[in-house]
Amino acid sequence: MSVWMMMLACVGLALDDFILMMGKGATLKDLTAEKTMTYAGIFGLVNMSAALVGYLISSLFENILMIKLNATLCALIFLLLGLLFVHKAVTRKSIEERLDLSFNRKQCAKIAAITNITTLFYGVGNGLMNTSLLLLMLCAFATCFVAVLSALRIGYSYGYRFARGIQGVGGALLLLMAVNVWFVFLR
Repeated sequence: MSVWMMMLACVGLALDDFILMMGKGATLKDLTAEKTMTYAGIFGLVNMSAALVGYLISSLFENILMIKLNATLCALIFLLLGLLFVHKAVTRKSIEERLDLSFNRKQCAKIAAITNITTLFYGVGNGLMNTSLLLLMLCAFATCFVAVLSALRIGYSYGYRFARGIQGVGGALLLLMAVNVWFVFLR
C-alpha cells in the first residue's frame, strides 16, 4: 500500500473526529491555544493507540490467513468503514449549539476512545496488508491531531457547519481505499 493511499485513508478517518470536535468547539466558552493543543494531542494519541492495537490484533491471524484472503478482508474493512461514514453523512442531523462548561480532558479522552474504534479496524486492515507499523502510527497521529486542532478552532470561530459534506468526503476516501486494495492486490 502506498504512503499516499494510507494518508488518504487516515484523513478519511480523521474527518469523523473533525466533525465531532467541530461541534464541540462550537459549544466551548473559552478555547485557549493550550486547551486546543491538549485536546488535539489526546485525540492524536488515542487514534495512534487504536491503530497500534488493531495492527497487533491482525498479527494474531498472520500465519493463518493467505495473502489473497488478507487483502479481501482488508478491502471489506475499508468498504464497510466507507459505507458507515457515508451513511452517517446522509443521516446526520444538525446539533443545537449550547454552551458546555463541563468539557475537560477526561471527557475528551472518553470521546476520543469511542470515536476512534473505526481506527482500530483500520489498523487491522493495515496489519493484514503488512504495511509499515511506524508509518501507520505516524499517519494516524498526525492526521487526527491536525484534524482535531483545526476542527476546534473552526467550530469555536464559525460554529457547526458543513458536517454532512465533510463526513461524506471521509466515507468517499475510505471507499477509494477499498477500491485501491481490490485492484492492487486482488485483480
